[in-house]
Amino acid sequence: MPRSAFEVSTLLGVNTRQVSTIAVVSAGDRMFLGAGDGSLTAHECRGDTPNALKASSFECREVDSLRKGLSSDRRPVLDLLAVEAWRALLGLLDGQLTAYDMYTYRPLASVPSTRGASCFCVDEERRLVFVANKKRLQVLAWQAVSLAPRRDFPLPETPRSMALVPEDADGPAGSSGPKLVLALRKEYSVMDATTGALSPALLLSDRDQLDASASSMTSSISGLGGGGSSSHGVILPVPASSARGARVLLSSGSRGLLVDLVGRGHEERLTWTAPPLSVCLSTAFFVAALPRQVEVHDLASLAPLQTFDLPGATCMTTCPVGGGRGDLTYVATANSVNLLKLIPIEFQVETLAESGSYEDALSLCAMCKDMSVLGSVNVLSIHERYAYDLFSWGDYEGAVGHFLVAETPVDHVLSLFPSLAPPEFVPPGGSLQGPNTPKKGPTSSGEPPRQLTGVSRSRAASAVMTFLERHRPAILAAAEREDCQKADDAEDADGPAEASPAAGGEGDGGGSGNSDNDGKAGDTLVLLDTMLMSSYVQCSPPRHSALVELLSGPNRCSLAACAPLLAASGPSFIEALLCLYRGRGLHEDALALATEDRCVAPSSSSYSGGSGGGGGGWTAPQFRRWLAAYLRELRLSSEPAHRALVLRSVKPLLEADPALGLSVFLNEHRQATGLSHHGGFLAQRRVGVSRRAGGASADGRRAEAGLAPHDVVSFLKTITPSESGRANAETSAAATAAAAQPAKEGQAVPMTIPFTSGRALAVGYLQVLIDAAAGGGGEGGGGAREGEVTSALHDELAYLLMEGLLVEQGAAADRGQSSRRLGSSKNIAKDKNGLAAAYRQRLQLFLQTSEKYNPARLLSVIPSHFLEEHALLLSRLGRHEEVLHIYVRQLKNREMAEAYCGRIWERCESAAKAKSTAKRGAPADAATATPSPDEEVYLFLLKVYLQGQNKAGGHHPAQSKAGSPSSLKVSDDGVAAVGEEVGGLDEAVSLLERHFSRVDPVKVMALLPPSVPVSKLVPFLSSAVRHAEARRRSNQVTHQLCRADYVNVKFELIQLQGQVSRVPELSLASFPQLGTLLRTCPPVELTDPTADYGVGCIKHVFESFIVLQFDVTNRLRDQRLHNVLVKVECSDPDLYSIKTERHFPALPPHGSGSCYTVLARSPSAGGVGRGSVGGIGGGPSVLFMCELRFTSARIGSGGAQGIGMAESAYDKGGGFMEEYLLEDLELSPADLGE
Repeated sequence: MPRSAFEVSTLLGVNTRQVSTIAVVSAGDRMFLGAGDGSLTAHECRGDTPNALKASSFECREVDSLRKGLSSDRRPVLDLLAVEAWRALLGLLDGQLTAYDMYTYRPLASVPSTRGASCFCVDEERRLVFVANKKRLQVLAWQAVSLAPRRDFPLPETPRSMALVPEDADGPAGSSGPKLVLALRKEYSVMDATTGALSPALLLSDRDQLDASASSMTSSISGLGGGGSSSHGVILPVPASSARGARVLLSSGSRGLLVDLVGRGHEERLTWTAPPLSVCLSTAFFVAALPRQVEVHDLASLAPLQTFDLPGATCMTTCPVGGGRGDLTYVATANSVNLLKLIPIEFQVETLAESGSYEDALSLCAMCKDMSVLGSVNVLSIHERYAYDLFSWGDYEGAVGHFLVAETPVDHVLSLFPSLAPPEFVPPGGSLQGPNTPKKGPTSSGEPPRQLTGVSRSRAASAVMTFLERHRPAILAAAEREDCQKADDAEDADGPAEASPAAGGEGDGGGSGNSDNDGKAGDTLVLLDTMLMSSYVQCSPPRHSALVELLSGPNRCSLAACAPLLAASGPSFIEALLCLYRGRGLHEDALALATEDRCVAPSSSSYSGGSGGGGGGWTAPQFRRWLAAYLRELRLSSEPAHRALVLRSVKPLLEADPALGLSVFLNEHRQATGLSHHGGFLAQRRVGVSRRAGGASADGRRAEAGLAPHDVVSFLKTITPSESGRANAETSAAATAAAAQPAKEGQAVPMTIPFTSGRALAVGYLQVLIDAAAGGGGEGGGGAREGEVTSALHDELAYLLMEGLLVEQGAAADRGQSSRRLGSSKNIAKDKNGLAAAYRQRLQLFLQTSEKYNPARLLSVIPSHFLEEHALLLSRLGRHEEVLHIYVRQLKNREMAEAYCGRIWERCESAAKAKSTAKRGAPADAATATPSPDEEVYLFLLKVYLQGQNKAGGHHPAQSKAGSPSSLKVSDDGVAAVGEEVGGLDEAVSLLERHFSRVDPVKVMALLPPSVPVSKLVPFLSSAVRHAEARRRSNQVTHQLCRADYVNVKFELIQLQGQVSRVPELSLASFPQLGTLLRTCPPVELTDPTADYGVGCIKHVFESFIVLQFDVTNRLRDQRLHNVLVKVECSDPDLYSIKTERHFPALPPHGSGSCYTVLARSPSAGGVGRGSVGGIGGGPSVLFMCELRFTSARIGSGGAQGIGMAESAYDKGGGFMEEYLLEDLELSPADLGE
């Protein structure tokens, strides 16, 4: 709407006629006028004179004439520009750029090369002047009091006007440096002010294109050059503000366009009544000088605000005043100079706000770049008043946006929406009414807030939801800090803080308000979370995902108010209700509610599906996954009641989906999270308090958490999966089985045992548990550690597998199959899909891999006709002969017997190598002379073969020990029968020929019957003799090599012992001139512990001498050091001089030795006494620069030969001198015995 922004007055005392240009400086105190006759005058303006105060203007007085307009051929003065940073006044005088000192008024510079210039502009920051002269752009550099040419850029034509757009106002990303906008004859162009590169012409809309005669120029603007003084075009950079980015105002006839420098989709328009002569930006307004009047437009809305009748305007300029007074605008006409004085912005804003034009008031504030012009205006208060006004009109979204900007307290805003609160909600303060009544709004007259229904209620809920989501992070953090402070205070006062109920959980606290001011952030959070939950429910559509996320995390929703609301909102909110109970620790209530008939949608199309899709309802698989995750966390809880609750609640899940139910006990997560989110950071704080109070450690709580494996197994045995659970039990068990015992290289893929019974569930649980414990308590093991998986659990798994095998065999017998045939290994392959085969394969795989079961106990339990299982158990007991008897005599499988011998032999050989490596160099034990049973496994097989020669089909007496009938014989399919015998003399001889290196020939000959012809044994004996001879030669070579190594080491030792020269003890005999030893100082390290060389120093103090003993260690293993010495240089040579030095001859690798330096005390330093050594007691410390010097020689790796080469190289002058800088050594008065 039209309003007054400026007051107009005429400057007093201005007699200049035909003013063509104006420049004002010093906040309006000094004015320069250029006239049409070429004159240039300076005026002093004052606003405190009586006449000026009376006219509310300035009274001006001409103080100097910079240039007189006497000559008739002088041109008008154009484009005056005052640059206060340069103290210069620039202008085009007679078409030539000229500079004056704005304070002394003397001419500074004139640039003849600019004659004929049409316009210019200035870059103050880079001290550059750009002059448009015909078809070129001249760049001049301002240098103190002169202008120096820099460079020229070519132009397609002469610009009519131009303006510099600073770098921070050019808008597009990626631009570099300031830009020049040039108004050419038919278009606007942009030039890079640094490189002179011209960009494509600015693209404007079709309304601003030229007519058809110039349509080929896609970005030109009509109206330029159309006659009159407006032909030069207007270019005005507009800096960025809080409401709008940087723009450039371009004139197109009587239209103005605000564009950025790329001209893409950012055009805004304003309209004048005529083409403008000049446009200025005054604070937050566009002021345009037109031929007949001056028009003022609002910078924010571009709407016209005010008009002044000032006909014949010739030029215009602005001058910043400062001090929050805005800008002064000067408009020159033919006979006068007029002043447009800005009405204070503070007054304008308050007037607009009082009249209810809040949007205009806020726009005016936003467009003020200098915020000091606002004075005492409270912008946040205007936002708040505008928000209440919008609320009264039903614009809840707009009201909430302004409440957010105004930082209105949460309880004040929520007091406007009591209809959104749950019916049973009682806020901590007792009501939803804020403590202060707003200045404007529906509650200002004492009327109760309106009741919202239908669409209005949904819109209000959406708006409140946005408001609360923005405030919640800060209030949540403040509440957590408040809880921590309370916990610290309680701990300081009474010891460790006890775990208190969640503050505000039931909405029972007192008080409300801003959490940052009154310290009741917890009460505010109760109000906020409860109203936010209610808004999620009542908005349209409901925000199911956001609601579940709120209730699943730390929150303080009022349980008494939220639970009824969610329960009454329908089945789509059942997940949110469960999360609410779960977060408050009401697990029994939550699990009582968590049933499929309540939580699962009737059809998949009714709801989009739980936490995944945001529809609020669940499909059966989604509900079961949620329930499994919930029970899994309860199982990991340290509360015994939680564990009992798990066992009561998991049974329906196990019956409906056995694999998923089993995952409750086989979780890979290592700790429970989310069981009680209420309290947030305070819950973590309490854990720290309990630790400081001497509570159980994390490891102790972890050991106590969870269910005992024995209890879980007993519980799983009682489960009977339903028909729906059995339908997919086989596929669901496959993943568990594969995770429990993945097939190793060379093993068959384990068969799957479907979870069709409680026994199968127990087997699956134990398999995963045992496998995880064997892998170091890895993931998937339900948290059981290796120590918790006892031998009894291994035995239990074996019992379960055996029980399953027997039961399934009985079932197969009922179906007409032979239970005896199912005991055969061959029939396992025939019955690949049978459960009996699966149980047996799992049992055999377990007996092979597990090492913790009790083989003797299992041997007495497993029926005797399960021969392979007996063989595995006997193998674990080390009864190899009985194992081989089963393979050969009963299973009649030579390949299995010999493969078994090969595995035992390789295991024994690997153990022998490991033992040899571990005990290398140690004397051999006497027990090693006695071979172990594993080493004689091939002799056991030979014995079994020979038994077949003596008694075909004979039964080994050891089988009776295993519990098998003595008359049992096994047929080719593995059941009791008489068949083709395996073994005999031929098999025994063949075994010896193939494995001659793995048997003792002497023991073999003792086992063979005397009736065996020698001719049958020739191949074996020949191979054995050759093998023995090869081993003897190998041992001889090894012996010689070891002896050579011994000789080399002995030789090196002798050489080093001969080179070592012990330094005599410090005594009168070795150093007769030293005198009496007074004291010895502790050693000082001069190198880093990780350095290649270690050097330490021990200081021995005599009456007139100091002996420095340097202990040197060679830490390199391939280098010998010769002539080792530490060179010392004193920082004060007048006090100490080197008397003598003794080096160490040679240091072997990892060897140590000592070298010495004797320092003599200078006689000029004074006498020597025992109390004050050297006469310097109490004086300053003396520093010694130390450097390790030696000759190094690398040791070869070829035994004695390498040693000899190194020695000879050194003797012939080989090696090289090295110097190693050490730390400075300090000799303090304390070292000298002060």
